Amino acid sequence: MAISCLLIETLEAFYKGWTSTRNHSADSFKSFFGHQTRFKDFAHPDLAQDFFDHVRCGILHQGETRNRWTIVRSGRCLDQKRINATRFHKRLALAVRDYSDELRDPTRRDLRTRFDNKMRFIIVQAP
Repeated sequence: MAISCLLIETLEAFYKGWTSTRNHSADSFKSFFGHQTRFKDFAHPDLAQDFFDHVRCGILHQGETRNRWTIVRSGRCLDQKRINATRFHKRLALAVRDYSDELRDPTRRDLRTRFDNKMRFIIVQAP
């Protein structure tokens, strides 16, 4: 789940063209869950914020979920505050593929421009 959370934040930075997610971390999860049809069950802003606060921040800062969120390997992707990490990650892999497809769509020049902005920043920052 830690890797999935990092990937969500990174993917959303590319979608938005942000050079950094500093001061945008919570917004990146709300936005991602809001526009990703594969994650519509996470889309409610309050749920997305709760996920950010107690799953993403809990795992990345303390190595644990908080506020009764649990991570399992069976069942539905989301059941109350129980996340099936296997299903979640499979959905995320499909979302990355969807993004790649969108980048190839000639009508999505705006998306490609934002991707280029983020990628240029990464290249400039490389040692």
